Amino acid sequence: MPHMETSISEENVGASSDSFWEIGQYKRAVKRVEDGVKLCSDLTLMMRERGEIEASYAKALHHWSKKWSDHIEKGAEYGSSQVAWQSLTEEARCRGDLHSHDTFHKSTFGVVKEGKEVEDAFKKAQKTWVKLYTKVMRTRRDYFNASRLERSAINQEKNAKNNSDISIEQAKKLSEKALKCRDDRDKAERAYKKALDDLSEHKPRYQEDMIQVFKRCQEKEVKRLSLNQSTDQKASSPCDKMDGAVDGSPDSPFDDEWDDGEQTCDGTLYDYDKQEDDELSFKKGDIFEKLEEEDEQGWCKGRKDGVTGLYPANYAVVHAN
Repeated sequence: MPHMETSISEENVGASSDSFWEIGQYKRAVKRVEDGVKLCSDLTLMMRERGEIEASYAKALHHWSKKWSDHIEKGAEYGSSQVAWQSLTEEARCRGDLHSHDTFHKSTFGVVKEGKEVEDAFKKAQKTWVKLYTKVMRTRRDYFNASRLERSAINQEKNAKNNSDISIEQAKKLSEKALKCRDDRDKAERAYKKALDDLSEHKPRYQEDMIQVFKRCQEKEVKRLSLNQSTDQKASSPCDKMDGAVDGSPDSPFDDEWDDGEQTCDGTLYDYDKQEDDELSFKKGDIFEKLEEEDEQGWCKGRKDGVTGLYPANYAVVHAN
């Protein structure tokens, strides 16, 4: 079977992991935006409750100041002692003004858009990729099915030539069937290769679109942290620890790698010599990596000594890493 030269390997196409680049795996970025909305709401509530405490305290100070100021003016105390008493009420009034006007002003965060907007943007960025990826998986399945049928037809043709019980007419039909299967395989291979090429060609655009949406998520998070810092500075002291919180966030996905999701086949049960170029050969007891589960034809995909190929599923005992 001819080797298919393409910039995207079968292992990567069939891989499934929690990498940011995989279909639907932008959930962490969406969740952070949704969490940011809740955190803004929580901070607003916290500041409102503190503001209510401050307002109550200021009201009590004003009430106390007026009560005792009136009492002192009408009382018997005089001279410097009266002035000292009045200074206490004046200090309380000023402190009440301070807590009423200079601390814990109402903070307006504005309308924070829901995570649904970000999720829709990610879905739009992945729309073409999902379409191309689905086509790759469909043509891949068709290609391998056609290869199995071709192999079976060729074996039937070979057996017929060595079987005197097979008539010439039957042998001719088997030869025609093998030829048709070969044509079908070639056609399926071309379709599969084109689908892989289309996916590879779209990959830079796909990554750029995903990065742009993620940058919007980053901007929202930076804005939220900036609002937090500004609010905290007005309320008490600067929260310098928040500086750079987004840049150092472990949620940034751009260091993610495409994961093959490998398993290990431990202890092959029998010797197997490959019949085709895309198969693996091994001896009983060999260990190699399993890349894909058994297909409808009874074959798995694995990797041994750096070589990727197919092998009969019932020839190996599998355990997960």
